Parts: sequence; structure tokens; C-alpha cells
Amino acid sequence: MKLTKNVGIPVIAVILIISFNNVRPGEAATVSGSSQNVIWYFFKMKFWTFWFNSDAEISEIDVQISASKSECVKGLVSKNNKKIIYLPTRVYEKFPNLIGYEIKNGVVKTIEYKHFEKLTELQLIDLFDNYISTISNDAFKDLTKLKSLNLADNVLKSIDRYTFDSVKNLRNLYLHKNQIKSVSIYAFDFLTELRNISLSNNKLESWNGDYLSENKKLEYIWLESNKIKDLNPTSFDGKSNLKYIDLQNNQCIDNFYYTASFSSMKEKIQASCQ
Repeated sequence: MKLTKNVGIPVIAVILIISFNNVRPGEAATVSGSSQNVIWYFFKMKFWTFWFNSDAEISEIDVQISASKSECVKGLVSKNNKKIIYLPTRVYEKFPNLIGYEIKNGVVKTIEYKHFEKLTELQLIDLFDNYISTISNDAFKDLTKLKSLNLADNVLKSIDRYTFDSVKNLRNLYLHKNQIKSVSIYAFDFLTELRNISLSNNKLESWNGDYLSENKKLEYIWLESNKIKDLNPTSFDGKSNLKYIDLQNNQCIDNFYYTASFSSMKEKIQASCQ
């Protein structure tokens, strides 16, 4: 893959397209795309981004990207492609310096360690609107620099104890619009830099005060549109940076409970009962 300097117009690198049908036994299946020098919205800076072709298909496990190795590519993007069922593997061999990874509006079902293996520079992962139901405990093992993780609009049903253990510098965690009914009491303990967490539009029936006990830097918490019947009044104690909590559209957050239990934080909480 040949990358050229930006000369005022989009520059697209030509990538060899290899059909899955031509892959011989013992060879790795590949998927193709192109690279452009574009502005990445999250980082507000311009750098090389690899875009999957609109007809790119990843319907097999362990499919690799068909491209020459480039340390200049910092972003990987796919949007609105229903043929991407699996995330590509061994991405670090092609783009070792990725800082942004965005595969949205697809049909990805699982996240495993091999999908983000050795991508130690990653700061953003956006997997919004897929069909993710399973995340292996070591999926984010190498991602110590990760700042933002968007898993919203998937089909997760639970959050395990070890899922987020390695992403200790995470600041933004978006889990809204899933089917989450249970959360390990220790699930967020290692996220001491967390500023924003969204668990709205799930199926949570209770909220344990210890869920976010270690997250002292939290500023925004979204829990609206769950089925919360039980909420400990001390759930949000010890968070001097907290600016806003949304508890609207839950089952027992009535005005009396809200006023009596959270009087010291009244101006920060949006609450109503169904």
C-alpha cells in the first residue's frame, strides 16, 4: 500500500482485492479497503484512515486485512456494512499504530483478544449498533491507553467482573441500548479514570451502591429507562466531581424517594417514576 502526502484532494491508496473464493487451503482469508487522509471526528486531527470497501465481507473467523504494513495509518473504519460478521484479526501486523477503531452499524457478534491483539496505541473503539452478545474477559487486555469505548446498541445481557480490568485509563464507557440485566459488583472497579458511563435503556432491576464505589472522578451517569426497583441512597456518595445523574423512567424512583434520599444532590439528578 502506497501512501502519499495530502495535496488538497482525498488521496486513496490502491489495495489488492483478494476474493475469498480464491483462497487456497492453509492461506489466510483477507478483506480489502482503501486509505484516506481525513479528519477523525473524535481526535479533531487529520491522519491516515483505512476504510473497508463498501462490499467488504468478513463472514469467516480469522480474516486478515489485505494491505501492506503502514505505521502511518491511525484509524480503521467501517459503517453500515451488514456483511461484516466478524472483526478482522492480526490487525497489528498491518497497522501497529492505530489509535481509532470504528466498526458501526454491522452485525458483529463477538469480541475476542485476537481482534485487538497488540494494538497498544488504541484510544477509541466504537462498535455501536452491532449484534455483540459476547465479550471475552481478555478482549481488551493490551489496551491500556484506551480512552473511549462505545458498545451501545448491541445485545449484551450481562457485564462480567473481568471484562474491563485492563482498560484502566478509560474515561467514557457507553453501554446503553443493550439487554443488560446483571452487572458484576466488581465490573467497574479498575476504571478509576472514568468520567462518563451510560447504562440507559437496559433491563437493570436494581442498582448496588458498590457498582461505582471506586470511580471517584465520575461526572455523568445515565441510568434512565431501566426497570430499577431498588436503589441504595448512598449509591453516589463520595463523588465530588459528579455533575449529572439521569434516573428517569425507572419503576420506583418517585418524587418522594428522590427528594428524601438525594436531597444533597437534588440539582444534579433527573428522576421520575413510571
